[in-house]
Amino acid sequence: MKLSVASIGALVAALAVAAPASADTMASPVVKVNACGGSAASAAQNYMNVFGGSVTQAATPAMLMIDFKNVSQKPISSVEFGYVQNGKVRATVRDAGTFDPDSVVMHAFALGDASLVANASTMSCVPLRVKFADGSTWMNPEMPAKP
Repeated sequence: MKLSVASIGALVAALAVAAPASADTMASPVVKVNACGGSAASAAQNYMNVFGGSVTQAATPAMLMIDFKNVSQKPISSVEFGYVQNGKVRATVRDAGTFDPDSVVMHAFALGDASLVANASTMSCVPLRVKFADGSTWMNPEMPAKP
């Protein structure tokens, strides 16, 4: 997902106030979730800017923002997270790339269901599956309940 400078600024601001990860539900031997937050969708806006030009600001979808760290000793090629509310997985997102040991990653993911971020105080982000660059896989031994 490509992010504009404004989107990145919003991501950083949202993660700054996002719920910190609790050690019992967010930590794993391979990925540590530092923060997990959501932002509601916004409608498109038309307005006249300060220079007198007409501007259409695009709508944005509901977003899930995750700040995580690779705490394993191996490079990670993908991480699948569960967006958990009230003990149940409401959505899953997958982050793919090369995440070296000790690297910190902050990414935002569009959610199809805007109602998911309505009650962010009860949300958490849990690593469900990790694929390593060497082809091996880690699965969460304490998988949250499916919806």
